[in-house]
Amino acid sequence: MHIFITYAKEQRSIAEPIAFSLRARGHDVFLDRDDLPPGRSFGEQIQAALQKCDLLVFLISPDSVAPGRFTLTELEFARQHWRTANNRLLPVMVAPTPMADVPAFARAVTILEPKGDVVAETAAAVDELRSLDHALKIAALMACFGALSGLAGMLTLDERGLSLVQDNAFLKLAPGVGAAFGAVIGGGAYWWGLRRWWVAAVPFAVVLVMWLGLHSLFTSYTHKDTDLVSSDLTIVLGKITALEDKLAGVATAETTKAFEELTRQVRVLQARYRHFTSGLLLGVLTSVGTIAGVSIVLPAFRSLFRWLLIAVFGSSLIATTNLMFLTAEGEKTFTQVQAGLLFVVFEAALAGLIGYWLARGRRTMQG
Repeated sequence: MHIFITYAKEQRSIAEPIAFSLRARGHDVFLDRDDLPPGRSFGEQIQAALQKCDLLVFLISPDSVAPGRFTLTELEFARQHWRTANNRLLPVMVAPTPMADVPAFARAVTILEPKGDVVAETAAAVDELRSLDHALKIAALMACFGALSGLAGMLTLDERGLSLVQDNAFLKLAPGVGAAFGAVIGGGAYWWGLRRWWVAAVPFAVVLVMWLGLHSLFTSYTHKDTDLVSSDLTIVLGKITALEDKLAGVATAETTKAFEELTRQVRVLQARYRHFTSGLLLGVLTSVGTIAGVSIVLPAFRSLFRWLLIAVFGSSLIATTNLMFLTAEGEKTFTQVQAGLLFVVFEAALAGLIGYWLARGRRTMQG
């Protein structure tokens, strides 16, 4: 990580040990004007150096926040370069300073107030920020791979002109989507977890088998009366049909049309209920099954909070996706492209979450 340390000359005895410690940890540290080549404007070089940095360490003291000090100019350069101070600025209180004197940009994030060794605590805080920055990058990368796996399935779906609830499309897509997504999860567990072949193989196999096995449950919940509510709606349809038959001899055109509309609305309600409940089930099983595959080989993922978060997220998004795929009486609620994009978002977000947890917990898992 490229780090720029801003400090008043009165705190040089503190800044130098911090710089040495950070360099020993593998960071590229810009400390002061001694790091600048001659022949160019001092202000321009400082601004250019700040633009190349990933993090600004601002040592807060009455001297560094005094009006007219160049430390405030460096902080202003940073504010102009970065829209937010989050994960970009680490303010460190090295001498008691009134909070009202600290610039607003530095107060925008939590100020580190060391309780003991300033150098050690500052270096630890930098490592934590680097870990977070690294985790966000890994999450973004995993999300991209997850989106590609979902997009591949949706492109196949669109090419065949099928909906998920017709012509066993889900069965046809399950092997490809399962294998692609399993490869993403297994590859992530291997690369950012533990580099053992079985760490990749187990999540891949679990995700693939899960996708293949979910077809029967999906079909059952989508097409059959598998619960009391759906069965009750079927009974209502039967009663409507029976009443329509009894009134067949005296029914007018308006009455017949009203019965047809009522029947259609009940069928739509029934279809929407089936799609919603099947989506909830599919989302829970897909999400929890995915993280369970990783948990088998990486104990750090055996967290009830993570499992609940994944289950709520997956069930809500897949239930919404399933409703969008709904086709009732030849009238589509949403297009396949819209629903497919939501499915892509689901796989991207799920892979991104797992990637983030992998990166954040890597040191624990390796230890």
